[in-house]
Amino acid sequence: MYFFELMQKDMDVTPDVITFNALIGACSRGAQPDNAMSMLDAMQARGLAPNVITYNVMISACEKSRQPERALELFEDMKRRGLEPDVITFSTMISVCEKGRLGDRAIELFDEMQACGLTPDIITFNSLISACEKGRQPERALQLYESACAKGRMPEKALQLFECMEERGLVPNVITCNALISAFDKGGQAENALRTFEDMERRGIAPDVVTYNALISALAKGRRAAVALEHFAEMQQRGIAPDAVTYCAVISACERGQLPEKALEHFDAMVERGLAPEPSTAALLVGMCVREGRPADAVRAFEAALRCGLLPDAALRATAAGAYERLGQPEAAQKVLSGKQAPPSSSSRSWRARPDGAAFAEKKQALRAAGR
Repeated sequence: MYFFELMQKDMDVTPDVITFNALIGACSRGAQPDNAMSMLDAMQARGLAPNVITYNVMISACEKSRQPERALELFEDMKRRGLEPDVITFSTMISVCEKGRLGDRAIELFDEMQACGLTPDIITFNSLISACEKGRQPERALQLYESACAKGRMPEKALQLFECMEERGLVPNVITCNALISAFDKGGQAENALRTFEDMERRGIAPDVVTYNALISALAKGRRAAVALEHFAEMQQRGIAPDAVTYCAVISACERGQLPEKALEHFDAMVERGLAPEPSTAALLVGMCVREGRPADAVRAFEAALRCGLLPDAALRATAAGAYERLGQPEAAQKVLSGKQAPPSSSSRSWRARPDGAAFAEKKQALRAAGR
């Protein structure tokens, strides 16, 4: 305040919005909300319109002095003036509500923030989880954590939030662990996904199909085919039925682990269960067969996917057409390229003729040794 008065009387300086924002920020850092409000009044008295930064530092002053009602008034006034709150505004407001034990209002602000298309940061989530915990809403905190992990590809944020919840005494459940494994899957961190899975088992948290789907997908991306297949077998031993997502992840693991026979075997089982493959899985399988010099298997996989209702895109049709060409079926290739379903293949060999168990065991052992 002294500097402001000196600037006006002795320095003959006319303050602008930037000057007032700096002065209000100084009051905020000094936990002087009344002086900050006086600066805001003086600013407007000079005909200067406050901007987003002005309101952010004002709300921050209210947060430090634990004045949630005044902060809420400023937030509403900001919106009435047509100013759009940013991530800093919402994060500070959520922190204000957390300190004021206004858990429901904090959740409303979080929902409003997402509706505005803004991405919460770790500070936002930490404040929000704390607000839920203080408001005796631990289930809501876990739901928000799951939502945070599901959006975006930031496994580090997910892990920080997980640790934050544990520090606050929030006990993780299968949904929490699934969210963390899914975050590691999206972030391409297979080893962290596997460690989280092992940790949840040590805690006595029973995995479900969602757990295994995320884990197998992460292992597939990490080229850990043998380990992915072990967990696929394990889930069935536990009586957990694989779904279409599971099979797609297993087939991807087999393709990346150079196990074409196993990929075809699991595709066969998937179709027999009446589960439809994703377009990306069909494309991966057909492309793998073509690369391996197995056009007949490529055609069978393509036709089976069509019978499941798959609508192939131009790239998949071109790959499948190449397989028909290799089998000496140019007319079928043309029908595929034109978007018409190809007739059933007349090739004789079935992919059920597979290597014996010993041969596969040897390959699996080699994959393990290579860390795949």
